[in-house]
Amino acid sequence: PCAAQRSSACHPFPGVADFKSEWPRSNRNQWPTSFRNRRPTSPGICNIGCGIGRIERQLASRLRHIIGIDLSPAMVAEARRRCAGIANLAFTVCDGRSLSQFSPASFDLILAVDSFPCFVPAARDVARHHVLDAARLLRPGGVFAIFNYSYRGDLAADRADIAADAAAAGLRVSRNGARDLALWDGVSFALSSPFRRE
Repeated sequence: PCAAQRSSACHPFPGVADFKSEWPRSNRNQWPTSFRNRRPTSPGICNIGCGIGRIERQLASRLRHIIGIDLSPAMVAEARRRCAGIANLAFTVCDGRSLSQFSPASFDLILAVDSFPCFVPAARDVARHHVLDAARLLRPGGVFAIFNYSYRGDLAADRADIAADAAAAGLRVSRNGARDLALWDGVSFALSSPFRRE
C-alpha cells in the first residue's frame, strides 16, 4: 500500500527491490499448494498492495476474480493498463488504513506480499486493523496470507504480533514465520478463518 515499498530505500538491503520485482515469475511454482491448485471457479481473492498487477496476472487463470488494491493511484493506473483485457481482474485505490470498503464474507483468500512492512513502522494499529478487517471479509475457511510482516529483523516480535492480532480477530494461525518459497526469502504467515462462525 505504500509506493515507497517498491524502491530500494524501503528495503533493508540494496537490490532487494529489483530482485523482488520479478519474484512472481521465478516463484510461480513455489506458491503453497492450496493456492496453486485452485480452479477458475474458486471464489475470488484480494491482493493488498498490488503495485502494477504482476501477481494478479500470474493468478488470473486460476481464480474466478481477483481485486488488487494499492494506496498509489499511479500504481493502480499502471496495473489497469498492463492487465487490460483480462476480464476477471480489477484494481482500485485504497486508503492504506483499513479494508472497510469491502462487504463481509467477500473473499476466499486475502494476500499481502510485502505490504505489512509499510504498515508496521507507520502504526501498529494499522497492521492490527487489517487483520481485524480480514477476519470480517474472509468466507468460512478462508485464508489471510501475509508474506513479510516487517523489516525490523525480529522474527520473534513479528510472530508475537501476528499471534496476538489473530487471536483478537478470531483467526487461527496456521503458518507463523515460515520460509515457504525457495527462490525468495519472504517469511510466510497464514491466518485461517474458522469453517463455522460462533
